[in-house]
Amino acid sequence: QSVMNADLILVFDKGKINLQAANLVGIKAVISGNIAEIVKTEGKLNKTMRKGYLKEVYKVKDESGQEVEKIKWHKTEYAEFDMENSARLNMSFKMVSTADGAICTSDSYNLSNSDKLHYAKFEGEKKNLVPGYWKNKDSSSPEDVIKNNPGDINKLKQLLNAKQTIRTTTSLLSELMDHVAEGITDKVDKYNPENK
Repeated sequence: QSVMNADLILVFDKGKINLQAANLVGIKAVISGNIAEIVKTEGKLNKTMRKGYLKEVYKVKDESGQEVEKIKWHKTEYAEFDMENSARLNMSFKMVSTADGAICTSDSYNLSNSDKLHYAKFEGEKKNLVPGYWKNKDSSSPEDVIKNNPGDINKLKQLLNAKQTIRTTTSLLSELMDHVAEGITDKVDKYNPENK
């Protein structure tokens, strides 16, 4: 215990690594890192009200007494949400020989990571909701549009069923740190003094 503590005091001189002292106690190389930038950006949950239509299918009898389906469109609104969290990490490392101070291996990392949210919420019957646009809720207008086609309906359905949770900036940064740690480990493992 006392010998190890004495070694540490020798190796770390005023917060800096003393390469000569490290070499004397049997340490062949020292790894040091420099973090130039860590940025965590937490986004804001944006809410946008969208206009659409609620589809009502009902049956009536025609002149011949046969039942036929009719469609009635009710103007309505639904909410659309979006958000983005991100993290950025800029750092470098080097492994230095304690014998002569030469850089054995080094690398730099400039990485970013993000996660996005984009979903819709509707309090009524989701399966009958159709996207579109209307100018006035209580009167019709030439500008009113009902997007009753498979493409637009599927896009809306995907938003209604989309995830409503987002990864935290801490989790995103932690993943970047893990990636850097793997990179450094790989570089050090692959270092071969014979290839110098």
